[in-house]
Amino acid sequence: MKIKLLFFLIFFSIFCFGQTNILTETFGSTSTLPIGWVSSNTANGWNGNISSPSSTYSGFSAGANAIFNGTGANGAVHTLTYSNNLSTIGYNSITVLWGGRGTSAFTGVITFEWSSDGTTWNPVTYTYVQAGNAWDLVNSGARILLPAGAEGLSNLRLRWSAATTNLGNYRIDDVTVQGNCLSPPSAPLG
Repeated sequence: MKIKLLFFLIFFSIFCFGQTNILTETFGSTSTLPIGWVSSNTANGWNGNISSPSSTYSGFSAGANAIFNGTGANGAVHTLTYSNNLSTIGYNSITVLWGGRGTSAFTGVITFEWSSDGTTWNPVTYTYVQAGNAWDLVNSGARILLPAGAEGLSNLRLRWSAATTNLGNYRIDDVTVQGNCLSPPSAPLG
Protein backbone atom coordinates (compact mmCIF):
# COMPACT_ATOMS: atom_id res chain seq x y z
CA MET A 1 0.00 0.00 0.00
CA LYS A 2 2.77 2.43 0.92
CA ILE A 3 4.59 1.70 -2.35
CA LYS A 4 1.45 2.43 -4.36
CA LEU A 5 0.95 5.71 -2.49
CA LEU A 6 4.60 6.67 -3.04
CA PHE A 7 4.34 5.88 -6.77
CA PHE A 8 1.13 7.92 -7.02
CA LEU A 9 2.72 10.93 -5.29
CA ILE A 10 5.88 10.79 -7.41
CA PHE A 11 3.93 10.39 -10.66
CA PHE A 12 1.64 13.33 -10.01
CA SER A 13 4.42 15.56 -8.69
CA ILE A 14 6.28 15.13 -11.99
CA PHE A 15 3.39 15.51 -14.43
CA CYS A 16 0.65 18.06 -14.51
CA PHE A 17 -2.53 17.99 -16.53
CA GLY A 18 -4.81 20.79 -17.68
CA GLN A 19 -4.73 24.24 -16.15
CA THR A 20 -2.32 24.52 -13.22
CA ASN A 21 -2.24 27.39 -10.73
CA ILE A 22 0.90 29.48 -11.21
CA LEU A 23 -0.20 32.31 -8.89
CA THR A 24 -2.93 32.69 -6.30
CA GLU A 25 -3.13 36.05 -4.51
CA THR A 26 -5.71 36.62 -1.76
CA PHE A 27 -4.05 39.83 -0.46
CA GLY A 28 -3.72 38.33 3.02
CA SER A 29 -5.35 39.81 6.09
CA THR A 30 -3.73 43.23 6.52
CA SER A 31 -4.07 46.58 4.77
CA THR A 32 -0.54 46.32 3.36
CA LEU A 33 -0.06 45.20 -0.23
CA PRO A 34 1.74 41.83 -0.37
CA ILE A 35 5.32 41.45 -1.61
CA GLY A 36 5.51 41.90 -5.36
CA TRP A 37 2.54 44.30 -5.56
CA VAL A 38 3.42 47.96 -6.13
CA SER A 39 1.07 50.95 -6.25
CA SER A 40 2.00 54.14 -8.06
CA ASN A 41 0.17 56.12 -5.35
CA THR A 42 -1.08 54.46 -2.16
CA ALA A 43 -2.84 57.59 -0.88
CA ASN A 44 -5.05 58.39 -3.89
CA GLY A 45 -4.65 55.31 -6.09
CA TRP A 46 -4.30 51.63 -5.19
CA ASN A 47 -3.63 50.27 -1.72
CA GLY A 48 -4.27 47.27 0.49
CA ASN A 49 -7.55 47.33 2.41
CA ILE A 50 -9.37 45.16 4.94
CA SER A 51 -12.88 46.60 4.68
CA SER A 52 -15.56 45.18 2.35
CA PRO A 53 -13.96 41.73 2.11
CA SER A 54 -14.67 39.63 -0.95
CA SER A 55 -17.82 37.50 -0.92
CA THR A 56 -20.55 35.92 -3.05
CA TYR A 57 -18.45 34.35 -5.84
CA SER A 58 -16.98 30.87 -5.95
CA GLY A 59 -13.56 30.75 -4.29
CA PHE A 60 -13.69 34.11 -2.47
CA SER A 61 -11.15 34.54 0.34
CA ALA A 62 -13.03 37.09 2.49
CA GLY A 63 -9.79 38.72 3.65
CA ALA A 64 -7.95 41.84 2.55
CA ASN A 65 -8.17 43.21 -0.99
CA ALA A 66 -6.61 45.87 -3.19
CA ILE A 67 -8.66 49.05 -3.47
CA PHE A 68 -8.54 51.80 -6.08
CA ASN A 69 -9.48 54.91 -4.10
CA GLY A 70 -9.69 57.16 -7.16
CA THR A 71 -9.27 60.39 -5.20
CA GLY A 72 -7.20 63.48 -5.87
CA ALA A 73 -6.78 65.35 -9.15
CA ASN A 74 -9.35 64.16 -11.69
CA GLY A 75 -7.82 62.28 -14.59
CA ALA A 76 -4.63 61.25 -12.72
CA VAL A 77 -3.84 57.65 -13.66
CA HIS A 78 -2.79 55.27 -10.89
CA THR A 79 -1.43 51.76 -11.36
CA LEU A 80 -1.22 48.55 -9.36
CA THR A 81 1.53 46.28 -10.68
CA TYR A 82 2.41 42.69 -9.86
CA SER A 83 6.07 41.98 -10.61
CA ASN A 84 7.50 39.18 -8.51
CA ASN A 85 9.18 36.67 -10.85
CA LEU A 86 5.92 35.09 -12.03
CA SER A 87 7.39 32.42 -14.33
CA THR A 88 5.35 31.08 -17.22
CA ILE A 89 8.28 28.99 -18.50
CA GLY A 90 6.97 25.53 -19.34
CA TYR A 91 3.36 26.71 -19.62
CA ASN A 92 1.08 27.77 -22.44
CA SER A 93 -2.50 29.07 -22.55
CA ILE A 94 -1.90 31.49 -19.67
CA THR A 95 -5.16 32.67 -18.10
CA VAL A 96 -6.02 35.23 -15.42
CA LEU A 97 -9.13 35.75 -13.29
CA TRP A 98 -10.00 37.85 -10.24
CA GLY A 99 -12.91 39.09 -8.21
CA GLY A 100 -13.92 42.74 -8.43
CA ARG A 101 -16.29 45.15 -6.73
CA GLY A 102 -17.15 48.73 -7.70
CA THR A 103 -19.25 50.88 -5.41
CA SER A 104 -22.57 52.14 -6.76
CA ALA A 105 -20.97 55.56 -7.45
CA PHE A 106 -17.89 54.19 -9.26
CA THR A 107 -17.68 55.44 -12.86
CA GLY A 108 -14.03 54.76 -13.67
CA VAL A 109 -12.54 52.31 -16.13
CA ILE A 110 -10.19 49.60 -14.84
CA THR A 111 -7.60 48.74 -17.49
CA PHE A 112 -5.81 45.38 -17.25
CA GLU A 113 -2.45 44.82 -18.99
CA TRP A 114 0.45 42.36 -19.08
CA SER A 115 4.14 42.86 -19.85
CA SER A 116 7.22 40.76 -20.52
CA ASP A 117 9.66 43.52 -19.55
CA GLY A 118 7.85 46.08 -17.35
CA THR A 119 8.20 48.74 -20.07
CA THR A 120 5.89 47.70 -22.89
CA TRP A 121 2.36 47.03 -21.64
CA ASN A 122 -0.23 45.06 -23.60
CA PRO A 123 -3.92 45.79 -22.90
CA VAL A 124 -6.27 42.88 -22.35
CA THR A 125 -9.98 43.01 -23.18
CA TYR A 126 -12.32 41.74 -20.47
CA THR A 127 -15.68 42.63 -18.92
CA TYR A 128 -16.61 43.65 -15.40
CA VAL A 129 -19.48 45.23 -13.51
CA GLN A 130 -18.43 48.83 -13.03
CA ALA A 131 -20.81 50.01 -10.31
CA GLY A 132 -22.55 46.87 -9.10
CA ASN A 133 -21.74 47.43 -5.40
CA ALA A 134 -21.29 43.65 -5.04
CA TRP A 135 -18.37 41.27 -5.47
CA ASP A 136 -18.30 39.19 -8.64
CA LEU A 137 -15.74 37.48 -10.83
CA VAL A 138 -14.70 39.62 -13.79
CA ASN A 139 -15.40 38.43 -17.33
CA SER A 140 -18.56 36.69 -16.07
CA GLY A 141 -16.30 34.13 -14.40
CA ALA A 142 -14.63 33.02 -17.66
CA ARG A 143 -10.85 32.96 -17.39
CA ILE A 144 -9.10 35.68 -19.43
CA LEU A 145 -6.72 34.11 -21.97
CA LEU A 146 -3.50 36.06 -22.47
CA PRO A 147 -1.84 35.98 -25.91
CA ALA A 148 1.03 33.60 -26.70
CA GLY A 149 3.56 36.39 -25.91
CA ALA A 150 2.80 35.87 -22.19
CA GLU A 151 4.07 32.28 -22.37
CA GLY A 152 7.62 31.20 -21.56
CA LEU A 153 8.51 34.30 -19.52
CA SER A 154 10.67 34.32 -16.40
CA ASN A 155 8.81 37.36 -15.00
CA LEU A 156 5.30 37.94 -16.37
CA ARG A 157 4.08 41.27 -15.01
CA LEU A 158 0.43 42.24 -14.53
CA ARG A 159 -0.97 45.75 -14.15
CA TRP A 160 -4.32 47.29 -13.30
CA SER A 161 -4.79 51.02 -13.85
CA ALA A 162 -7.52 53.62 -13.59
CA ALA A 163 -7.91 57.39 -13.75
CA THR A 164 -9.18 59.34 -10.77
CA THR A 165 -12.81 60.43 -10.90
CA ASN A 166 -13.49 61.10 -7.18
CA LEU A 167 -16.61 58.94 -7.58
CA GLY A 168 -16.59 55.73 -5.56
CA ASN A 169 -13.91 53.06 -5.48
CA TYR A 170 -13.11 49.69 -7.02
CA ARG A 171 -11.57 46.59 -5.38
CA ILE A 172 -9.88 43.44 -6.63
CA ASP A 173 -9.21 40.18 -4.79
CA ASP A 174 -8.39 36.54 -5.37
CA VAL A 175 -6.17 36.99 -8.42
CA THR A 176 -5.28 33.67 -10.04
CA VAL A 177 -2.95 32.93 -12.95
CA GLN A 178 -3.06 29.50 -14.55
CA GLY A 179 -1.35 27.74 -17.44
CA ASN A 180 -1.16 24.37 -19.16
CA CYS A 181 2.05 22.41 -18.49
CA LEU A 182 4.08 21.81 -21.63
CA SER A 183 6.38 19.17 -20.16
CA PRO A 184 7.44 17.86 -16.78
CA PRO A 185 9.75 20.20 -14.88
CA SER A 186 13.39 19.24 -15.23
CA ALA A 187 15.80 18.70 -12.38
CA PRO A 188 18.60 21.26 -12.09
CA LEU A 189 21.84 20.22 -13.72
CA GLY A 190 24.95 20.07 -11.68
